[in-house]
Amino acid sequence: MTDHGDAASRLTLRGGVQAPRYVFGTGGIFEPGPIHHALKEGYLAFDTAQQYNNEREVGEAIRSYPGQVDRKDLFIISKVASPGSTVEETLQGIRESVEKIGLGGYVDLFLIHNPNFGPEGRKNEWLALEQAKKEGLVRAIGVSNYVVRHLETMKEYASEMPAVNQIELSPFNQDPEVAAYCAKEGIQLQAFASVVRGAKSEDPVLLAVAKEVGKNWNKVLLRWAWQRGFMVTCKSATPSRITDNIEIFDFSLNKEQMTKLDGLECCYRCTPRTVSEEERKVYYVNMP
Repeated sequence: MTDHGDAASRLTLRGGVQAPRYVFGTGGIFEPGPIHHALKEGYLAFDTAQQYNNEREVGEAIRSYPGQVDRKDLFIISKVASPGSTVEETLQGIRESVEKIGLGGYVDLFLIHNPNFGPEGRKNEWLALEQAKKEGLVRAIGVSNYVVRHLETMKEYASEMPAVNQIELSPFNQDPEVAAYCAKEGIQLQAFASVVRGAKSEDPVLLAVAKEVGKNWNKVLLRWAWQRGFMVTCKSATPSRITDNIEIFDFSLNKEQMTKLDGLECCYRCTPRTVSEEERKVYYVNMP
């Protein structure tokens, strides 16, 4: 029987931390229902952030889950929203996040959410994360939305490079320069927005592959991200969609199908939503 993987499949991050590859995104979720349903369906990794203003709610939802779940099997991700005026101030914000989440006194992976606070702001945030790791508040540290320049300049001050870079990845936006750099430097990519918020649901190549494998287009996109070796983040507050999104482990895409999907690269990004489609193409690249 072919092994298509499962939601509990893990990979090893920098420093030996084991992380589930399939991640439930919690942005916009404040009620326990969706998180309880995700746990019931087998999700073990949960992605929150200071910016989402729901760290406390995510932690409470996990703690109140009526089923059996062991903290050591879970993988909790959060993100620093912005730097404080000092490294200590940023670190205090991380401490507060860990306390709000309230799951064993630590978070498994803490990221810098965006590179948009300039070189000094990014340095401040990273030094705070390194200290948080030394204090046992976090097990692994990383970044999000970083381009090669942001990653390369970290070598001037970082004691360790990121374990993870969380970026938008889909067949329509494969970010080959960042992907190649991260592969070379041992930085695991965590994909978000792989279903492109539905913007490419009528793409003829995507639909043709979906027809070949007998699956909906969204499952094909998530499966593509999985077979590219990424940690894969999917988000929904709707129980039926939460279930639908995790049903990608009963099929695989063959080499020809993966090649067709790889050929869809067109630098199309669906985030951030606050800027135009053209601006998105260079939004992070142009950040100083």
